[in-house]
Amino acid sequence: MNAIKNKDELNTVVYKVIEYINSEKTIKQKITDSLAHICTSFAFERAFVYQTDGFRFFHLRETIGNEDNLLRKKFEMADMSPQHQKRFMSAPVPCTYLDTAATPIHAEILDFYRVHSLYGCRMKDNEGKVIGFIGVANSCTDSLNEEQEYTLHLILNLLGKVVAAREYKYRVTRTQKTLENIMNHMGVDIYVNAYDTHEALYANKSMAAPYGGVKSFVGRKCWEVLYKDKTGPCEYCPKSKILDENGKPTKLYSWDYQRPFDNSWFRVFSSAFNWTDGQLAHIVTSVDITHQKQVEAELIIAKEKAEKLDQLKSAFLANMSHEIRTPLNAIVGFSDLLSMSNDAEEREEAIRIIKENNTLLLQLITDILDLSKIESGSLD
Repeated sequence: MNAIKNKDELNTVVYKVIEYINSEKTIKQKITDSLAHICTSFAFERAFVYQTDGFRFFHLRETIGNEDNLLRKKFEMADMSPQHQKRFMSAPVPCTYLDTAATPIHAEILDFYRVHSLYGCRMKDNEGKVIGFIGVANSCTDSLNEEQEYTLHLILNLLGKVVAAREYKYRVTRTQKTLENIMNHMGVDIYVNAYDTHEALYANKSMAAPYGGVKSFVGRKCWEVLYKDKTGPCEYCPKSKILDENGKPTKLYSWDYQRPFDNSWFRVFSSAFNWTDGQLAHIVTSVDITHQKQVEAELIIAKEKAEKLDQLKSAFLANMSHEIRTPLNAIVGFSDLLSMSNDAEEREEAIRIIKENNTLLLQLITDILDLSKIESGSLD
């Protein structure tokens, strides 16, 4: 025998659920109260809401009559057979009522949810994507008649809209948190100000930290936050360079800037775009390039040293060329004289000079080789 006897009682159930939905309670409490009332009115032992986490799983978000924790806590689409998926995900009628295990698919679905009877309804978002399932299970009475089934269908779909609204709110919150985390951990300082008034509209944490935090930007002009001594826009403000002659945003404009209080260097990028309220905004992003500037300065010093060393080497080679030619000229000259002279004293003197210059040239070459070893690090 059914718990609801007539149409007036059905209407009362609907009105009560609407009352719960329009109450000041939390969405979770609204859904829980409504499911409890449906179970009592239609004589079901259990009720459930499975909602997607936005990724793989459907989680049991709300449940009534599940003190024994028999219902699955979560499942993923891959756990459902193709027939099961078709029944709940793509059937023309978005509800299913199973009061017996008359067919294999019926038995499979009932076993999947661990119940002996089930009335389920899929829920969709505003894009038509299935976001979960809502239903009641384990009927304590006979099968529902057509009018009762229609009313139950209507109520579950109504609750499904409440769940969809919650899902939309969660998505917005998740998106905001995700974007905020990205903005705060991408290694870039970001702030936005109104193009016309210069009033700060947004600053991420890394940008705001040296200036007292994000709250210090709220309701203030950009120069009021960034500088203590300025009473107007900065002389190098790039606003004039980010709009064309028609007032339309141009391509990205960039420059290098040294922060005065700690001498850190930043590469700054500016552009214009429409803010959420429609006003024209100026976004400034900056990347710390202090290390890059230090490396550039070191490279300049190294370049100057290399150029000076190159000059010294050129002078050294020119000097060595002269020093080597001097003994060689003596050796060559006196060797010729030695071959042409028959005088013993002249020949002896020529041999002495040749020997002296041989010794000098050998010592000079030895010194050059030692210098080469010193430069290569093989000799101290």
